[in-house]
Amino acid sequence: MNEWDRLPNEPVLWYDRFDTFRLLGTGRNLDAAYRACRKIESGRAGAVWRKNAEKWNWQERAEAWDAAERERFRAEDEERRRVAREARIELLQSARAGAWKAIQNAHLSELSEEDARSMLGSLRMLLMDALRGERLELGEPTEIVGDVEVKPFRADELAKAERELQEWRERRNDNVADGDGTGRG
Repeated sequence: MNEWDRLPNEPVLWYDRFDTFRLLGTGRNLDAAYRACRKIESGRAGAVWRKNAEKWNWQERAEAWDAAERERFRAEDEERRRVAREARIELLQSARAGAWKAIQNAHLSELSEEDARSMLGSLRMLLMDALRGERLELGEPTEIVGDVEVKPFRADELAKAERELQEWRERRNDNVADGDGTGRG
């Protein structure tokens, strides 16, 4: 049972009046509840109202309701934020995966230097932005820190590295088929 529920032996009339008082919100007062129940514009609660409000602990019960409502709103807000964060992470992961897949499928080694450079720039930027956003959402550093130095590279250098990697894979597969398994020619 909640503190704001009808108490044992509490008359229905006074519980209904308390309910009106409770629903007035944090700025509530007895006179406002009296006017709301009477459907009048002005007037003040009399001694009987004050006696029953005190007897049935209206203020404490209404404050308990306020605290429960604040907690409910906080929990709902926290859940909305959690769901939104998960959606952002999912979107960033999808963008990251798409950019990486596009880079892998670009066949840069088959493109002219100019075409490779124009394609790689946008894809690399999308990949880096997605990685940075994902790390930010996960509370991880978004920049490389320390003594690590990553030198910039051009699209034609990446295309050359991709060709070399492909050649290495082909040699490795040939060696595995011959039973060597070392990947060395």
